[in-house]
Amino acid sequence: MSYHQRMDIQTRRRLYASCRDEPLAPDDQRNVDFDNRDGLAIRGVSWVERLAAPIELSDRPTRQLISGLPGSGKSTELRRLEAHLRGEPEKPGFLVARVDAEDAFDLRQSIDLPDVIAVLVDAAERAVLHAEGAPQSAGDSGFLGRLWHWLTATDLELSKIEIAGGPAKLAFEMKTRADFRQQVRASVARHFTRFLNDARSELKALDARARAAGWQGLCLIL
Repeated sequence: MSYHQRMDIQTRRRLYASCRDEPLAPDDQRNVDFDNRDGLAIRGVSWVERLAAPIELSDRPTRQLISGLPGSGKSTELRRLEAHLRGEPEKPGFLVARVDAEDAFDLRQSIDLPDVIAVLVDAAERAVLHAEGAPQSAGDSGFLGRLWHWLTATDLELSKIEIAGGPAKLAFEMKTRADFRQQVRASVARHFTRFLNDARSELKALDARARAAGWQGLCLIL
């Protein structure tokens, strides 16, 4: 008698359903940490510790790019990295703002740099506001609100467009409205250096606020 024949159909269905292609949280019972299995690092090195080291040891901002085939476990490992960087409640590490690209962008369309920067700065701002005990949206006074005010002041066509829910919904509108997304990209491209400088200044200020709130600094994961 085969193994499949010995196992009842309900058990097989339950096990099959648990093997969906989805990222897992570090505390998910299906998440097996191969780098800490019975005290052994099966892969020879802790992948999370290797990623965390440049972030934890550097005295200046770092940027790391990670690639891998679909379903290879990148998102699951990045969630483990997030938990590692956050540290323990009694010893906070980094304030982490994690963005899921599937939630933030229309992945069926091309993604441009302004889309990514706007989403990341907005996520960082929300994380800092939460750490400060404030509502997780700065509304029109936040980065996206100020960005929209600047764009409409310099682009007559954009000034005619209304955003449902106000400027704080700028990133969502860029995700869902292709024509609007192209207009914003074109407007930003005409003032790209200023856009980058504003984003850098905003992230620097948010990092300082995260440190003032008791964290070691700010970390963004996309």
